[in-house]
Amino acid sequence: MFGLFKKKNSADTSPARSKAVELERGMEVELEFIRGSGMRMGYSTVLDLDLKHIQMTLPKGIEVDPPVDLGDAVLVSFVKSNNLAWFEAHVTERSANHFMVTRVRDYNVEILDFAYPVRGVQINLPIQYRALNVSHHQTAQTKAINPETVELVTNLPLPVGTVLHMEIQVPDSPMLEFQGNVTSSVTLPADTRKSTTVVELVNATPEVMTRLFNFIAFYLVRDRRKMEMDYV
Repeated sequence: MFGLFKKKNSADTSPARSKAVELERGMEVELEFIRGSGMRMGYSTVLDLDLKHIQMTLPKGIEVDPPVDLGDAVLVSFVKSNNLAWFEAHVTERSANHFMVTRVRDYNVEILDFAYPVRGVQINLPIQYRALNVSHHQTAQTKAINPETVELVTNLPLPVGTVLHMEIQVPDSPMLEFQGNVTSSVTLPADTRKSTTVVELVNATPEVMTRLFNFIAFYLVRDRRKMEMDYV
């Protein structure tokens, strides 16, 4: 989807490639739990692991009680280097502050091609922005993200040349902050209360962009998995 991924050959089990996607203590993972007919998502940190089990913190971002129950099926996803890996497991133990799942050695892996990120990834993320000479923030939604620009849907057209301070909240991650210059802002014909605004990024660090594209990778895989389940 969108050309962001390159699938690895599942038969390729060379030591270097296996090591590249090994789950480790302290890693952040995304969790998708399936209970009954519903699905809920959260984020967790790997506390410990052995040959048979993985111990993780109770997931953040899940409002149901309890957030984890024995026997729950869970899809675990994580990014390491430029590899996105995911696997299915089941909850085997739960306490007040952690839970355990079965350890799976055979991951599904896709390569995230950050060297040549796809242009125009269409994704809706909440974003806050403000002009540098004002203190209050406005809210908007991203419409598309490129390596050098972010396309927003704003409530008002913004003057070309305006320098913006922008913040994007990525789940279970510090706020991503960067600045940009407005290069165009056009009122939408279908909704004159909204405008498509293109902002050229001027100080987005490689770390910020990597974290942002990591989340985009999660988002796209999650969306693709949902589409596949809908067609089953």
